[in-house]
Amino acid sequence: MSKKTLNGLVPAALLAFALATPLPAGPVPPLVLAVGGAPGGGSAPVVGWGRYGNPLFQATLLRFEADLSLVGDLATSWSLSEDRLTWTIKLRQDAKFSDGTALTAEDVAFTFNAARDAGGLVDMKILREARAIAPDTVELELMRPQITFTSHLVGLGIVPKAGYGADYARHPLGAGPFRMVEWRPGEQLVVEPNPYWHGGTIPFPRVSFVFGAEAAAIALAQTGAVQVAAVPAA
Repeated sequence: MSKKTLNGLVPAALLAFALATPLPAGPVPPLVLAVGGAPGGGSAPVVGWGRYGNPLFQATLLRFEADLSLVGDLATSWSLSEDRLTWTIKLRQDAKFSDGTALTAEDVAFTFNAARDAGGLVDMKILREARAIAPDTVELELMRPQITFTSHLVGLGIVPKAGYGADYARHPLGAGPFRMVEWRPGEQLVVEPNPYWHGGTIPFPRVSFVFGAEAAAIALAQTGAVQVAAVPAA
């Protein structure tokens, strides 16, 4: 299992599972997943975290429904200019980071400009400038038309302008469904629901990602120590 499993596919599946799976009445126990490879670079979206799917800690402008239709996450409306160079995106006003601070267009503009300048796995060279034109409205101006730029609206998790720094990847702060509790690199990542998340209720009080070899994941699943394990198809 590659490192990109946790970086995107598992968070996306976990979120869908958490919101769609009927659970029995009574207290819900913590969820434990054996997911194979651990993320090596931390959880900073501007350098590539979450680009394969839903970021775990951050919210995105748009997201995919189960039928792959695009719907708003942070965005309430979005439009592309006639020359196909400028996206104008209106933001929801109830979105908050997991520390309770409001998410605004300044945070969105900062995130996109930082991703453009970072030179990481997020290829944002097409972006000329992101700018906040109102507290709840952001414009994304492109160098030239590129309809596939929508992938960044889906994949780039928004980070706080005031709280982003050199150690952000190890201490992520976002407006997504979860917030970090503990991270032991190469061993385990523990998260809990973000109480300020705008997307609904996460039924699990805590979720633990256990890293390790596939054989260890199978052994943990056989003993009932984990509820979900990433294993070879065979």
